[in-house]
Amino acid sequence: MNPFCELVLAIFGFIMLCIIIAADKDENNMDSYDRMMGIAGEGRTRGVLGAIYKQNGEYDFWANLFDSNSAWWYD
Repeated sequence: MNPFCELVLAIFGFIMLCIIIAADKDENNMDSYDRMMGIAGEGRTRGVLGAIYKQNGEYDFWANLFDSNSAWWYD
């Protein structure tokens, strides 16, 4: 493999590892932005891909529609 590609891949991997380690998520998969905006709490949780669910497990349509957390934009 090209040494330049290996270097770029190693740097990218290191940056991604730092981002994953530095994530400040609680047991409901909510991060500090969710807590600051008031999305966290009231029994809400986030799924693996960032969808917000109500306390009873239903998909929270309105919370997902107006969700502005940039860490979950790929949802």
